Amino acid sequence: MMKKYFLVVIVFLFNYANSQNSLNLKFCYKPENTYEISVIMENSSVIQYSGDAQLLKKIKEQGVENPTVSTSKMLMNSTLITGKVKNNSFPIKITYNKAEKGNGEEILPKNTILYGKCKIDSLPKMDSIVSQGMNESMKNLIFEMVNKSFSQIILPNQNVKIGEELIIKNPLSMPIGPTKLDMFIITKYKLTKIIDNLGYFDVNLELQASTTIENTEMLITGSGFGNLIYNSEKNIFSDYQTVMEMKMNFETNGIKMNLIQNTKQQINTILK
Repeated sequence: MMKKYFLVVIVFLFNYANSQNSLNLKFCYKPENTYEISVIMENSSVIQYSGDAQLLKKIKEQGVENPTVSTSKMLMNSTLITGKVKNNSFPIKITYNKAEKGNGEEILPKNTILYGKCKIDSLPKMDSIVSQGMNESMKNLIFEMVNKSFSQIILPNQNVKIGEELIIKNPLSMPIGPTKLDMFIITKYKLTKIIDNLGYFDVNLELQASTTIENTEMLITGSGFGNLIYNSEKNIFSDYQTVMEMKMNFETNGIKMNLIQNTKQQINTILK
């Protein structure tokens, strides 16, 4: 009898240890729940000009400082509410309680609301918006931004063991004058520990870039780091923070430009 008891205990401990060594990733919103989401983004950039003295003088006469230093900050708080399941899907409503710059200037009118639907074990698709004073082009921009954020979810659904690394490659575009710069951000997520249904990931970022600008050689590098906490019980990323630096060097019309940009972001999600 005693041997049988010890055998049961050993099996239990073995199964418990194995469960703590792996994590089942499955990001999804659940019906009839309320999520509070906060986003903080900070950017700082420095552009240094060099090259032909006469051209530099003209740039100065146009009121462009050398170096040009700029900073920005965005604060966004939203409430995401899901409804009851009907025909394998449920309604979803996102209300933006705050969306403003660091100086308090509104990015979106307060209480801007997006409506959409979400299938079971899938990601939402927003299809309508209610906002006072927002024009159609702005509405389309918001739709594109929100739906794209859902379609490029951070991590795929799969089982991950401690020490295992996931590699995700996402496209990114940056407008430069009349053209755009096409880039890829390669993100590596390494699961370091699991405590009380929370998976802790180290995050490393690398930037790869190509350009559509003709006859202009551009050198672009970028890297960053951060951390992510995944709640396997609630199927959400409760905390995600990254810091990234991008460097860009190129020459146009006899002027060399050296850009250094730093970006910090913090995203927190609470399931009520």
